[in-house]
Amino acid sequence: MTARKVVADDVLGRFARQQHDWFRRVREGSLDPETVVRAVHAIIDWTIPADGVEFELTLDFGAPENDPIAMVRADGYSEPENWKYTGKKLSGIQTRSFKLVRVGYCRNLDEVREKLAQYGPVPGGQWRGAFKAAFPKPDGNGPIGFADPSWVHPNGRVFFPFISSGGGSNFRWADFELDKSWRWLVPASPADKPASK
Repeated sequence: MTARKVVADDVLGRFARQQHDWFRRVREGSLDPETVVRAVHAIIDWTIPADGVEFELTLDFGAPENDPIAMVRADGYSEPENWKYTGKKLSGIQTRSFKLVRVGYCRNLDEVREKLAQYGPVPGGQWRGAFKAAFPKPDGNGPIGFADPSWVHPNGRVFFPFISSGGGSNFRWADFELDKSWRWLVPASPADKPASK
């Protein structure tokens, strides 16, 4: 059994007052929220889970930044309004359990999806935002793919979202080869069902 460290009430009080001050200053516009996030992330270990290790993500599908076309816009593509989203739009706040797996070399995303079928339904690509929020620190161990081919470029090519090995968000053409370094988000178990909050 691991011993828990007890934190004194006065220490917790100082922490709560500091947090309240940050919120107030962000709300008033005197403190940049991204600066606060970077500072907090710098002191917390946000390690990406190892392959096969279960973890939980929560996503607000109604938040503007999680809109499928907003994802394209945020990644810097020109004319994002000309992209199409062909997937099922989800709503509400959902929490689900996932893990990362590798399936080896694949000729294209269709082959990846065939190999991922054993894990259950492929999670929607919008989960990329929740993953990046939970694990903002890249590990350099290969890209993380979200095998959801629901984004259609204006030229008609189908794309899926991913996070690069260096931590950047992007979309990849579904007909490109995918080497063995790719990791894929899958449900923690085939019976994993979305749980609404």
